Amino acid sequence: YPPVVVAIGRSNVGKSTLINALVGKQVSLVADVVGTTRDHVGVLVDLGGLVVRWIDTPGIDERVGSSSNDSDAIRIAMNVIANAQLVVHCINSNDDQGELDPRLERSIQADVQRIRLGTRADLGTHLVDLDCTVAITKTAPSAGIDSLVSQIREALVPAEILKDRRPWRFWEAIEPTSGV
Repeated sequence: YPPVVVAIGRSNVGKSTLINALVGKQVSLVADVVGTTRDHVGVLVDLGGLVVRWIDTPGIDERVGSSSNDSDAIRIAMNVIANAQLVVHCINSNDDQGELDPRLERSIQADVQRIRLGTRADLGTHLVDLDCTVAITKTAPSAGIDSLVSQIREALVPAEILKDRRPWRFWEAIEPTSGV
């Protein structure tokens, strides 16, 4: 199975635009309306020879408070995050804290790496520490994508491992539990 990469972050931070840019076509609906992505959207993406299952989660905004829609989005995101091999935390340029909702934070397994991605870099300077930034516009549809792809590949399959000529297994077999 391909590794699972989960994009998480607040509403309207550019997660759906990002998945569309990575795939090179529209697979996720994009709109300036909060709550456009109400469920997760998953697609296989070839990231420079490494195929991953990229999952775009609903936007979570802990600043808004808890509504039934927010609760559904949290539940969906928590379930997807629990199975991630890599989390891409998308942070908008107007986010002055860059923190993840504590409920989502608790869902990330301890051994799962994270990439803090500054989205919408064309709209201003990010105020928090980031691993890389992207600015996806009509005139620059992939600014920063190559850097993100490199970081994802290195996080999932470090270059040092690729130099080793011995066979290696990316995905560990999961033992079935009784009664399942």
